Amino acid sequence: MEKVIIGLSALFLITTSYSMDNTPLLADSEKAQELDRKAEWPRPEEKLRDSTNAPLLLATSKEERAQDPRTKWSSLLSRPEEELLGTHIVYHPGYNVTFFGLEKKHPFDSTKYQQIKRYLDARHPDLRFHRPAGPVPDEVLATVHTSEYLNKLRLTKFFDLLNTNKIRESRELLAQISEMNDLKDQKTTVMLLMLYSKLLKPMRLAVQGTIDATLLAIKNGWSVNLGGGFHHARAEMGSGYCFYADVPIAIQLLLRAIRPTWTILIVDLDVHHGDGNEAICGSDPKVFILDMFNKNIFAADRKPDKAKRVNYMAAIEPGILDGEWLNTLNGDKHGAIGDDKYLEQLNALYTKALEECKPDFIFYNAGTDVYREDPLGRMNITQDGIIRRDALVFEKALERGIPICMVPSGGYAKKDFPQIADNYYSHVIKTSSSEIICSSLSNLLENVIPKYSKPRDQRSEDEPT
Repeated sequence: MEKVIIGLSALFLITTSYSMDNTPLLADSEKAQELDRKAEWPRPEEKLRDSTNAPLLLATSKEERAQDPRTKWSSLLSRPEEELLGTHIVYHPGYNVTFFGLEKKHPFDSTKYQQIKRYLDARHPDLRFHRPAGPVPDEVLATVHTSEYLNKLRLTKFFDLLNTNKIRESRELLAQISEMNDLKDQKTTVMLLMLYSKLLKPMRLAVQGTIDATLLAIKNGWSVNLGGGFHHARAEMGSGYCFYADVPIAIQLLLRAIRPTWTILIVDLDVHHGDGNEAICGSDPKVFILDMFNKNIFAADRKPDKAKRVNYMAAIEPGILDGEWLNTLNGDKHGAIGDDKYLEQLNALYTKALEECKPDFIFYNAGTDVYREDPLGRMNITQDGIIRRDALVFEKALERGIPICMVPSGGYAKKDFPQIADNYYSHVIKTSSSEIICSSLSNLLENVIPKYSKPRDQRSEDEPT
């Protein structure tokens, strides 16, 4: 009787929780294994135009767009391009992760996206937002991720629901990647299915958001996805709260279907090394990576094989011993790297990257975990330093006419979370990650981007030409 109840509950959750996705939870495993090698994506040798002003689609009529295989990547590709004009910010309410209060035990603020949206609505009421149509489909995920890994992230057969070993494996995988050990205690099948809906669907929505933001940046010069930046996810595994590699997947869209001759630059300024992006993109000759990170914390010790590389890397020695981290908050910096030195190093490395690889598109991983009060970052950068950093990255892209897509990535300064890590310090956060993002976006919208939106002959002497 218990198994019958579990089966009926599972079917109910499948038909309700996954209604947006159009991808059944109980997927055909054989089909899933072949998606990555049988997907009918256009190849570069097909007649794809390639210039800054070239259309996103070859098809122009509604009927032609409906038949274009690239529309599988994004609903934006099925709409007239004029509808994309003036839209820069991507957000979906489903980005926010909630699960009966368990999310409050994680240092990452998984509901900060809605806080940022509310702030932007209040301060910039004229902003136009794009809402992704739904979670990214399996066949798009399969352009980067292995079938084996994707199958582990879902229950591929109905009888998996009754397989205790499969249930335990799936539960432990979700707990490991999300870094929430409490999930291991959710032992019922129904609770596991709810985990899939509450945790994986927001991640897949954010991946679709990054894909859509990529197209908006091509059309409008810049874009921001309020979710995404999952730079630890690899083709065959996830880690560090990163299930799917959103930026590498968006790069697949660019190089396989939209702009096959373009050169891509990933600027990763999250405090953690983007080992996932490096593992996936590090051997692609069209993709260059600039990565500045704290060399003493998670992911910096993960060594890729010799075929992978970061082209422009700064493994920062922050000058702070772990046990002295709190002293920097009290003003005793002990030689820690501050805003000016950090920005000087970034400016030199970024300028070199732009001059050498001459990118046609920039993905900006704008992690706020370099913030001096972030409990995991162990850096000494102020809120003002982060605002100046984001402005520097945008200005150098916009003054060169390079489309840029920003994703927020990591940031663990969370006011309502008791900041305890490694069992040796406790600190009450004064400024949260979401507040820093809000302040930085406002600076970009009010002081940086307007300088580059005017015709050159209308700019003042102190504005870039």
